[in-house]
Amino acid sequence: MPDALSDQQAVPLSAAGLTAWNALVEIGRIKAGDRVLTLGTGGVSIAALQIAKMHGAKVCITSSSDEKLEAARKLGADVTVNYRTNPQWGAAAFEALGGGADIVVDTAGQATLPQSIAAAAPLGRIAIIGALAGAATEGLPNFGSIIGKNLGLHGVAAGSRDMLCALVSAAAENQIEPVIDRVFPFEQTPEAYAYLEKGGHMGKVLVEL
Repeated sequence: MPDALSDQQAVPLSAAGLTAWNALVEIGRIKAGDRVLTLGTGGVSIAALQIAKMHGAKVCITSSSDEKLEAARKLGADVTVNYRTNPQWGAAAFEALGGGADIVVDTAGQATLPQSIAAAAPLGRIAIIGALAGAATEGLPNFGSIIGKNLGLHGVAAGSRDMLCALVSAAAENQIEPVIDRVFPFEQTPEAYAYLEKGGHMGKVLVEL
């Protein structure tokens, strides 16, 4: 580990950060000027925001909390969309980004995939990570858009050691500090899980040994 990174900063990089790096850099082939949409304000989404801005991208982030969206703007988000007050957030993100997202980091899964497809630009790449929004209640109503837009859908589960080494070097060089919401001592691990389950956090929740 580089001396510039503390142990607490390194831990989120090896989990959420690595997943976001894989989605954006390896799969998304991100470059300066790209438009990125990332869903929510959990660890992966916030890491994706930071990595995308490091590469010179324009970033849109979603949340049901205006307070979290304001915090995301302070971290560099160019566009924010409240999906609770704007149920058609996919279309809103498409318009706000001026023609859709080149890369969508979908942390919610099947239930949000239709709107991620709607938000994607032609030739866009959608990284599907997790299933925080639960199972889909219906099929993809816009299935044809995958073909019509020539979209790529990719499942992402963390990444390789080489990817992590590249991320750690980039984070140290660009002075990226992973967003840590709270750190619990090991004796309070049950409380940490309860806090995480409430969904009020932004970034990562850590348990310190």
